[in-house]
Amino acid sequence: PASQKRKGFEKSHCHHVTSNGNSNQIPSPNTRKPPKGRTEGNSASQFAPHTTAALPRYRTKNASLVQDTSRPRLTQYRIHESDSHLKTHPKSIHGSGSPPLLCALENKTSISRPSPARNLPASYYTYRPAAPIKPFIGPPPLASFQSKLRTMGTKKSTVALALLVLALSSLPRACLAVTSPYVRPRPRATLSLRRDADAGGQTPQQVHVSAVGPDKMRVTWITDDDAPAMVDYGTASGQYPFSATGTTADYSYLMYHSGNIHDAVVGPLKPSTTYYYRCSSDPSREFSFRTPPSGLPFTFVIAGDLGQTEWTNSTLQHIAAADYDMLLLPGDLSYADLDQPRWDSYGRLVEPLASARPWMVTEGNHEVEKIPLLERHPFKAYNARWRMPYDAGASPSGSNLYYSFDAAGGAVHVIMLGSYTDYDAGTAQHTWLQGDLAGVDRGKTPFVVALVHAPWYNSNKAHQGEGDGMRDAMEALLYGARVDAVFAGHVHAYERFARVYGDKEDQCGPVYVTIGDGGNREGLAEKYIEPQPKTSVFREASFGHGRLQVVNVTHALWTWHRNDDDEPVVADQTWITSLAPNPACKK
Repeated sequence: PASQKRKGFEKSHCHHVTSNGNSNQIPSPNTRKPPKGRTEGNSASQFAPHTTAALPRYRTKNASLVQDTSRPRLTQYRIHESDSHLKTHPKSIHGSGSPPLLCALENKTSISRPSPARNLPASYYTYRPAAPIKPFIGPPPLASFQSKLRTMGTKKSTVALALLVLALSSLPRACLAVTSPYVRPRPRATLSLRRDADAGGQTPQQVHVSAVGPDKMRVTWITDDDAPAMVDYGTASGQYPFSATGTTADYSYLMYHSGNIHDAVVGPLKPSTTYYYRCSSDPSREFSFRTPPSGLPFTFVIAGDLGQTEWTNSTLQHIAAADYDMLLLPGDLSYADLDQPRWDSYGRLVEPLASARPWMVTEGNHEVEKIPLLERHPFKAYNARWRMPYDAGASPSGSNLYYSFDAAGGAVHVIMLGSYTDYDAGTAQHTWLQGDLAGVDRGKTPFVVALVHAPWYNSNKAHQGEGDGMRDAMEALLYGARVDAVFAGHVHAYERFARVYGDKEDQCGPVYVTIGDGGNREGLAEKYIEPQPKTSVFREASFGHGRLQVVNVTHALWTWHRNDDDEPVVADQTWITSLAPNPACKK
């Protein structure tokens, strides 16, 4: 039914990556519909073992999976209205995990379609998170999965389903690499958000928050006129029993002069608690944020190269449509590119989300903004507007361009690296990274992830080799520390690699993901190197965002959501297991 299509009951690519680098993958033919009499070329060989001709329909007592071709470009799967068992009791099928065969049934109810807001209606500026996604706690062993199958229906359907599982899981590795032939929609217009006409000189604008240590938050905002750098806050709307005073700064760039940039650190705060706050004691605008949880599960949103276009707006709406705890951005924020008022427009665009959840960012090439002779100091606007906790925690870096922090009560260590500052051996960043990684106790911190801007692995023709120098200098450090995943931006497309080290698959290397597809004005990087490298698992040039849901100390669920005509569609999904307990990766 149309109502189900709108809620994103679609699945195009799903598999489970274990700590040894192997995959149990079920790519489904989520491709454009070919003209009559013509096949899809390269995709035919990739998807031949999984074609719907071989599996037009399968049914158990309580569930069915059918092909849905009601949309012309995509081959989808949908769940029948009659299958209420699937909607209300997902664990009765998934057990404690996500069996490979049934991954096409995941995310049945977790995504709702946001209303289109190309002209930014007033409703866009109210943050209304959906109900939290209920995580699946890791993939179960085969025996447990077989046990679940026996409870799902008749003996005949159980046997058929079990045989299908064995057939799919025995497919050769070669069929797992996917270059998506999805037809991308056209580019969209650049947005420019101006200051509200009724805003006064002391009205706070461009408000965003970031985490500082385990129980504090930094609130940053801008006023046109002088105003106190004070945040009043409390746990009830309109009541602010606590206050914190911070600092005020500004900057000039060519003929531009910024407003007053204030920031104040509030806390200590309780975990998983909503706080209401106002800035500069201004009563006209009340904001609220929710503090991250102090343990697992913990959900990160990861989106790079956002910019400020109508595609950016679509990405932001998709992010807001499902709950999360923290956003990570691997560089290229505003795409101001020397035009400083674009920084103000960007701050207004992201404020509804960035004022409600902590945003942790690192710099990209579009933040450099250095002009020989005229503007000799790079990152002037970025450092003034987006101050990160580089001087907090157990491993202060001394630079806003790279830092680290802990999340989920120390269960996840996040490293934000700087692609556009010195990184070779002997430099400040390299020395700091060595010490930071050495201080991580993997017995207490099961997951370590890193973010960079320029990808270290990339099979897109865009920006080829631009991350190689940093990879040569730092890859061995991350590998030696058994970092679980590395996320990058820069390339305006999506790509996920297997566990890699030294350009080869390695069961103890990180999973590498490029996610520079937030919606920037430069458009998508659509040309890939052929043939697809063996280390590249899935690649697609589309806008979107990702979610890393660390569900327990051993498993994290990574999902990439494509922006498909204003609907978030899960196009790639995989389980990432922690390397910390893997005996093969013990040092």
